[in-house]
Amino acid sequence: MIATMGDANVKATFEMLWDCEFCETKGLLAKSQRCCPECGGKQNADKRYFPKEGEEVQVTGHKYEGADRYCPACQNPQGAAGKNCTNCGSAMDGSATVKGVEIPAPPPPKKSKMWILFVILGVGALIGIVLGVKHCNRTKDAGGKVLAHAWERTVGIDEYKDVKEEKWRNEMPSDARLVVCHQAQRSTKAVPTGEKKCKTRRVDNKDGTGRVEEYDCKDVTKSEPVMDDKCSFTVTKWVEVEHKSSNGAGMAIADPPGLPTGAVTNTIGAKKVGRRVDVHYLDLEVAGIGKQRCEVNNAAWKKYADGAAATVQVKVRTNNVDCDSL
Repeated sequence: MIATMGDANVKATFEMLWDCEFCETKGLLAKSQRCCPECGGKQNADKRYFPKEGEEVQVTGHKYEGADRYCPACQNPQGAAGKNCTNCGSAMDGSATVKGVEIPAPPPPKKSKMWILFVILGVGALIGIVLGVKHCNRTKDAGGKVLAHAWERTVGIDEYKDVKEEKWRNEMPSDARLVVCHQAQRSTKAVPTGEKKCKTRRVDNKDGTGRVEEYDCKDVTKSEPVMDDKCSFTVTKWVEVEHKSSNGAGMAIADPPGLPTGAVTNTIGAKKVGRRVDVHYLDLEVAGIGKQRCEVNNAAWKKYADGAAATVQVKVRTNNVDCDSL
């Protein structure tokens, strides 16, 4: 039976030990042997100690009544409930409580100072990277001129068709059909096993006994799969099936030939124009570099006219135009 004491569970109660200071008999039982059986010397309760683990003498049916007290007359340790000393008969009024064995708190873990070294190394490395990147990306101003505009356009072609897909049941679209589901593991969950994992400590009851306590108990869990329905199904929807591209010079962007025309209908096999993606280029003449093509965003592409002057940044290391400077 595991008793409860405060916020801890008592697993077992055992006899504390003491050594006779008169004849040096060792390992006497602190609860059962209040005086030395060899010489009759009285027990010094302040020098009780814990037995080695695995060598404890268990105490059954122990009723804790409080810490022992010293007889004011003969100094023999007596139970807390006694009114008179069992050794000399003196009244126990005003008797002092035994000190007991104090278990020192475990020292806090030593804080490693390695983190300081790592921080210093990390900061040094970061500074080195920043300086290296800054050095490699050094730029200088250069004058230039926009020679021409160019472009590329990619257009997707979508088809309305049956598509087979697989999703979890709750993720299926409402218009799914030909649904076939099977059980599959979707995730895992922690399930209590009914067991607890506890820390243990030994505590002096100060009445000649000690106890083994369990504390800071946590539920032991195991990982179990969470199953769910994974379903394959057919759904009809617009899907990009191909794309066509065009390119040219100037600022008039045109679609590639061969795109679907006519009214768009949601019928099997119908096709329509899908997503358009445009890429813009400026052809430049830059002093000290010569001709170079830059891919730019739409705003920069429209900002300059053919023949317009442009000041650009040139990367010192590569002698190439930094196209983001346009």
